[in-house]
Amino acid sequence: MVGCETLLPIEQARSFFAQDTEFLGERAPAAPNGLFPLAEIDATLATASQATQCSWGVPNSDGVFTLHVAEVTADQRTTLETALSDAGFSNVTFERVISFEMASENEVGTTAATHLFTANLWIMSNANTLSTTAPVANAALEALRAANPTLEP
Repeated sequence: MVGCETLLPIEQARSFFAQDTEFLGERAPAAPNGLFPLAEIDATLATASQATQCSWGVPNSDGVFTLHVAEVTADQRTTLETALSDAGFSNVTFERVISFEMASENEVGTTAATHLFTANLWIMSNANTLSTTAPVANAALEALRAANPTLEP
């Protein structure tokens, strides 16, 4: 698994979010801050063979977005895809990549999530708009493909 700053270089993070965005760190995954809470997400993050959580944000603000990347089994992937579909996420398949997305209003504002699945990889991005989560997830997928040329297209 490649590191966060390879998955999404700071220049890309700034172009997707805000010019004063900073890399906030990398850690073992945690539940995605209660955004679209699904037990299947938490269970997979806890049991994935490899997983990382990356965070970027604007200092002294509530502007933040996260990226989770995990290696999952076929059963975990099927369970996640079913849970996301059942929860109302819209999905699209392009080549061998399956994407699930949802944006929702809550008491604080808008939350959004994009999930990508290809082969044994699950990529999840959380932010306040799909216009951030989708390019962040796609950039991570491209970085993973560059690091691992045998990854399915």
